[in-house]
Amino acid sequence: MISSCIQVCDIETTIMWYGDFLGFQCSYRSSIKSPEYAILEKSGSRLYLRKASDRQVYASNVVVIESQNLEDDYSMASDKGVIIVQEISKGLFGTKEFIVKDYEDNKIVYRQIS
Repeated sequence: MISSCIQVCDIETTIMWYGDFLGFQCSYRSSIKSPEYAILEKSGSRLYLRKASDRQVYASNVVVIESQNLEDDYSMASDKGVIIVQEISKGLFGTKEFIVKDYEDNKIVYRQIS
């Protein structure tokens, strides 16, 4: 298994956003107030968060989530009001995918797996 680590400007807001909009649960944070690190989990996947030392990381991350049911994930994101950057279409690697962005403008690519 490979897990992603992204740098973000605000870990607390990132934890809330990924929980509220994409259904991730925070399984670890390095401290209760102003954590430097955190781990989010959903369906066996992990997303590691690291607090950036400066704001230059804003909008610099891409997270790929492999989906077994792309249409359901698309409906969930749409129903929650997530900003959809690209509708379901053929992606870069020839699979169906759609792209959303989080509150720090990071791109999240949902990619259909067989």
